[in-house]
Amino acid sequence: MANEQTGATEADSAKKNDFFGHPRGLSTLFFTEFWERFSYYGMRALLVLFMAAAVTGDNPGLGFSDGRATAIYGLYTFFVYVLALPGGWVADKLWGQKKSVFVGGCIIALGHFTMAGPLMGFPDEISFYLGLVFIVIGTGLLKPNVSSMVGELYPEGGARRDAGFSIFYMGINFGAILGPTLCGILGEGYNWHWGFSLAGFGMLLGLISYKIGEKNLGDAGKLKVDDSDSVLSKRSRNFWITTAVSTTIIVLFSILMNTGVIGISLQQLAQTLGTSVALIAVIFFAYLINDSKWIGAVLLLAGAGYYIASFNWGYTLFSYQIGIGITVIAFLIINTVRMFMPSLKISLEKKRLFVIFWLFILAALFWSGFEQAGSSLNLFAERETDRTFGPYGLISQVGAFLPALILALPLGYLSWSIFKRDNLWWVGKAGVAGLSLLVVGFAYYVSTQLTTTWEMPASMLQNINPLFIVILAPVFGWFWTWLAARNANPSIPVKFGLGLLGLSAGFFVISWGAANATGPNSVAPAWLIVTYFLHTCGELCLSPVGLSSMTKLAPERLVSQMMGVWFVAAALGNLFAGLMAGQLETLAPSGLFWSVALLVGGGGIIALLAAPPVKRLMGDVE
Repeated sequence: MANEQTGATEADSAKKNDFFGHPRGLSTLFFTEFWERFSYYGMRALLVLFMAAAVTGDNPGLGFSDGRATAIYGLYTFFVYVLALPGGWVADKLWGQKKSVFVGGCIIALGHFTMAGPLMGFPDEISFYLGLVFIVIGTGLLKPNVSSMVGELYPEGGARRDAGFSIFYMGINFGAILGPTLCGILGEGYNWHWGFSLAGFGMLLGLISYKIGEKNLGDAGKLKVDDSDSVLSKRSRNFWITTAVSTTIIVLFSILMNTGVIGISLQQLAQTLGTSVALIAVIFFAYLINDSKWIGAVLLLAGAGYYIASFNWGYTLFSYQIGIGITVIAFLIINTVRMFMPSLKISLEKKRLFVIFWLFILAALFWSGFEQAGSSLNLFAERETDRTFGPYGLISQVGAFLPALILALPLGYLSWSIFKRDNLWWVGKAGVAGLSLLVVGFAYYVSTQLTTTWEMPASMLQNINPLFIVILAPVFGWFWTWLAARNANPSIPVKFGLGLLGLSAGFFVISWGAANATGPNSVAPAWLIVTYFLHTCGELCLSPVGLSSMTKLAPERLVSQMMGVWFVAAALGNLFAGLMAGQLETLAPSGLFWSVALLVGGGGIIALLAAPPVKRLMGDVE
């Protein structure tokens, strides 16, 4: 009887629409994702800065070179995205999304507190690497599955579901604004490990709100398989065996690499991993688009490219990369010709799969530039940007409390209006009040700092992009709708090209600013603000369209795999972003940013030129 009553209570909670007219379960997932993104972006803003900081001083770091620090950053963000694939499998086949999200959150919190290990006397570098591993595993379990549960709250689909995802997306960006702000002040300004600890406490708050509101999710996120208990037990056993073997191999490889038994650097590891994944992607699409014999042809082509390159550079990693590059370009050219040959009668399904491969390349190129935000642009903000503000006499005269009071009045009225509502979940009320207090407290902190001279932490500039996302996302949504009503909405390939051009424009701006630098901390923050504005415009042209295009273009039997392809594109982009940022060791910031601008801009121009024929391959997909 007790279980029946509990089930009835959960069902009643799940049916309530008291979160801005949406299911109460959306508020549960909103605050879970808010705090998870708080922890992720808060730690991410500190990551490269901590690794590159000197081992001496008031706030010592790890003292890594730029190349090593950015390579680790690239590997870390690469695996964050790649592990979303097995994380989704675990949820679908073993645990369900609900359990996967909670376990993932616990592992993420453990990772952040492990990175703060030196506060408790643990070795700095060991706890750092171990913490990163935990965060990667936990994010792989949590990130894809919390989004899946949002969709399950709206079985009817339609515009209401889209609106629910929009609200959820705001939670992501609010967390991305607050995380770098608070973790940056604490970690960069006082002690790096305090910043990592704050990220961990943020994840704990997300777990607490998740468990409190779990009943609001109803059946969303529960394991939905028809397999027998014996099949599930066998599958679980195989999963743990595979996990144990894989972990053992990775640990042994890491030990052998660190001890010099395996003569490969982190940069070389990242390069090998990136080019290998690119080759696997080509083989995968060769199999889908062509007959199985094409896999052998692709491997033969890659081998031939490697052999040809070896005449100039020997049998080196660089030759291997050249070989993969030749393979990708040849694959594109050959299949482009095949797609437009009427005599071959290529099916519409295979044409659309080829379009997905093309968008995959463009997306990887985009993220390789965009994700410079956490690496090269972050280092530029710390070393070259003038972040000193104040003293401002007006604030000293009127009192530091005045800016906080100006914000407190409207936020207090909003919180009071929400608190008076009887049909709103109490956790939602507490969340709004808590966020209002944080905003007011931050305004008071900044205004007190500005009564003297305040140096803004470099990591705080990481919140400009999510702030622009919150402001501009509704504008872009309205603009696309306005164009569609006039039959002028750009096609998917055109939007990808525009996204790359927006990203390129941002790098042209920052390369100009870097070229005008007269010494350390001499570049105005406005250069970075304009750069991030243009990057955000590019992101809003490409990123929201990307996932949608995967579902539109993929055959129904391959939708999940194509979603995985999108994650792999982001993973590759993040990995190459770290490697490109490592060139700061030998290249001036202006030269690096100019090179990225040319590379991405060239890709954008090619994307726009190729858009009309690519659109023909898509058929009636808009």
